[in-house]
Amino acid sequence: MSITLHVVSKRPCRLERGELRRVSQDRKMMLLAYHLCCPRCGFVNAVFNQHQGQLITESDDGEQVTFSAPIRCVYCNVTIRIAASVAELEEGPDVRNVRYR
Repeated sequence: MSITLHVVSKRPCRLERGELRRVSQDRKMMLLAYHLCCPRCGFVNAVFNQHQGQLITESDDGEQVTFSAPIRCVYCNVTIRIAASVAELEEGPDVRNVRYR
């Protein structure tokens, strides 16, 4: 399943499914992380740049984001691969059938 993600400036508690938020918001500052609202369950995950081999790259305009490694949603356990702000969801036998919101 492919889902287009959108970079927004909302607070993490206000993110909706399929939205990303840059940390820090000021693009002149160093990229620390992204908050990702899971497209499947709606839980907000923090994905840190340069942590355990994860490298986050952004387009010049900041609208397209790519993660070097897949992440797992903390809540529903789905695997999410992100390339050019398009998320590919991979569901396995360990994925929980839950919804956060």
